[in-house]
Amino acid sequence: MAARTFGSIAAGIARKTGGQVPMGEIFDAIQDANKEIHNKYEWPWTRAEFLIPVQPPYQTGTVSITNGSTSLTGTGTTWDTTWKYKRLLLGGINYQIATINSTTSATLVQPINVATNYVNAPYKIFQDTYALPSDCEFGTILIVVNPRLAYRLVKLPVYSFEMRYNWPPALFTNVLEAITDAGVDDTSHAALIRFGPQPNSYDEYRMIYRRRPPMLTALTSTTLFPESFDRVVELLAEYYVRFHRPTPMPGWMEVKQEAFQQLQNMRRKMTTSLDDNYATYSTYPSYEKSSIFAGGLFVGVTAASQ
Repeated sequence: MAARTFGSIAAGIARKTGGQVPMGEIFDAIQDANKEIHNKYEWPWTRAEFLIPVQPPYQTGTVSITNGSTSLTGTGTTWDTTWKYKRLLLGGINYQIATINSTTSATLVQPINVATNYVNAPYKIFQDTYALPSDCEFGTILIVVNPRLAYRLVKLPVYSFEMRYNWPPALFTNVLEAITDAGVDDTSHAALIRFGPQPNSYDEYRMIYRRRPPMLTALTSTTLFPESFDRVVELLAEYYVRFHRPTPMPGWMEVKQEAFQQLQNMRRKMTTSLDDNYATYSTYPSYEKSSIFAGGLFVGVTAASQ
């Protein structure tokens, strides 16, 4: 973890620029630099782990619902109002549940459209969709594994997932096979994933993912960068505030060069990492064939080197 705080980085930039830059601009530049560096490469310190708590289906009692309605009534049920991302399996079709209103009442996302009413019918309420951690960058899941049996779940496109697990609709298993993207929670904005087939028991699946670069919300906030490289954010942010002015401030090129050298040092450390995600770093252009440009793209390949 970085040793320098958001406040100390901002104070350092303000001091070096002689107080000529508003603090608001300095704060914005630090945030931009932090996100820019994080998003360019898959740095090992952004990796995190999460256990997804898979839930079994619930099928106690019976349900009734009128054709064309979204109002579901349970008899002999004890539903939990905190349940989220649940589905109702009824008559061979599964329906998304919008809310659990009480132990005996729920509302579907859409009304059922069948030829009859259901009265005291058998059912299952199950959950195959789960929210990912709030710091999980959407689309950056590296791996999901069954920690008991030590196998990896395959990630499928949504269409392939639907084709594979749409039938038979009553297939529930203790050995899940695949995951797919399931959108984003409209309220919490958390990314969602969906398991297939439908889970039949309690279990935990281990997910390794990339963390979203944290917002520096307080002066005491710190970045995820290791202490040996925490100054790179200050250098890049200082370059931003020096260069992006009506007339660039003196020294912007020197700061830009030092920031670039620090980034290259970070990158070179990754080429010797044991992490298999960094194998392609060895083919990255050499220092002489690389350049950084104004406008935020701090590492790139020059046209002459392509």
